[in-house]
Amino acid sequence: MDRTAANLIRATRRGDILVLAVNNPPVNALGLQLRRALVDALRSVADAPVQAILLTGDKGRFVSGADIAELDQPVAAPDLLDIEQLIATVRAPVIADLHGQVLGGGLLLALMCDARVANPTARLGYPEIQLGLIPTFSGTQITPRLCGPEFAADLMASGAPIDAPTALAHGLIDGIEDNAERWVQMRSAHLAKRRALHLPWRDDSARDKVAAYRAMLAVAQPGFDAPLAALDAMRVGFDASLSEALKIEHTLFETLRQSVQSQTLRELFFAERAAARAPIGDDTPVTVLTPGLLSTFGCVELVCGAGDRSLRDASAAARAQGIRCVLSSRISVAGAMLGAMRAAIDQHASLLGPARLAMILRAGGLSRGAAAYWTGVETDEVDPASDHFRAIADALIECGHGLLQQGSAFSPAHLSAICASALGWPRFRSNLFSRL
Repeated sequence: MDRTAANLIRATRRGDILVLAVNNPPVNALGLQLRRALVDALRSVADAPVQAILLTGDKGRFVSGADIAELDQPVAAPDLLDIEQLIATVRAPVIADLHGQVLGGGLLLALMCDARVANPTARLGYPEIQLGLIPTFSGTQITPRLCGPEFAADLMASGAPIDAPTALAHGLIDGIEDNAERWVQMRSAHLAKRRALHLPWRDDSARDKVAAYRAMLAVAQPGFDAPLAALDAMRVGFDASLSEALKIEHTLFETLRQSVQSQTLRELFFAERAAARAPIGDDTPVTVLTPGLLSTFGCVELVCGAGDRSLRDASAAARAQGIRCVLSSRISVAGAMLGAMRAAIDQHASLLGPARLAMILRAGGLSRGAAAYWTGVETDEVDPASDHFRAIADALIECGHGLLQQGSAFSPAHLSAICASALGWPRFRSNLFSRL
């Protein structure tokens, strides 16, 4: 391995096991440099006279997923399919030692190994759907081959992570053990090469169930392209060859990657993290509020300038509970945005009636619950009366402009993060303020 690869992946021989430990802090993101290092490492151990090769991560974390910053351009070689093919050429079985958050590309890398053993606290999933993307480089094909199409459909389209026992029950992993080396030693006689990507499909009878799930998603998340595209890519594998399915998967991924929806969601990803930070001292007093739907989305707003807690203490308390923070200055930005949307909703409800307005909000991408919060009407019907939806959006833009002018909101991205979390505004349409 060259010096860069040696810095990112450390190889250690432990008896009959060769351990490859990834060290790419802070989260072992699977960026280009790490992919290159993996290629170099796997080539260097291809003929190693060992019982197994254990691919793990330093400091209690496997590979967490792709480097989101790289998604503005097509993924550069080597990609994960190159790595899958390389794993197949390694003489010894390659075992993935999963711990921490094993997400997106990290999960896909694990599925490309010959077997997987997970720490009891590991979480696995495909959160890229929330970035308007689908699992690619075989993600939509390798996953159903291990866990079956019906479970794979929900895993990919929901973006929700699963725990290790659930993964084991559905065949995504082969064992649960807090000491992966011990697990390998205990099963040494049964370890073998196994390319999951070339396994036959499981449960071909799931076609109708997957089609019904797709129809349900189209109703539950109107206008959101990525979940439907994930299922469309997966369903190609029912009938097409693997090579044809991979081509279609890649085409769908690239179409989504360049779409306004995905660009908006990726910007929101960074905006939500920035919304928890501001050029404000840690000792600044804050008031903790949860206007609108903030608590529903696991958030609190910290209004800086007055209150009985410091920004440092309030932020730490929220983090300890797994709650995300958004900051505002002097007044509640979430509260102001809430008031602007409420006024617009009431105006249009008086013209159209709550039931029709609920259908308009659903057509615009609001969830069933968010539309019901604003109108009092639960519905899965849609009414694409875009002029009314656009007028509500314009009211939010006008309010956001004023909040930026007075300094209560820190940036357009800050406003987008609050709209998504406090108002239930569709995340894939959160680029309302991009021109402010």
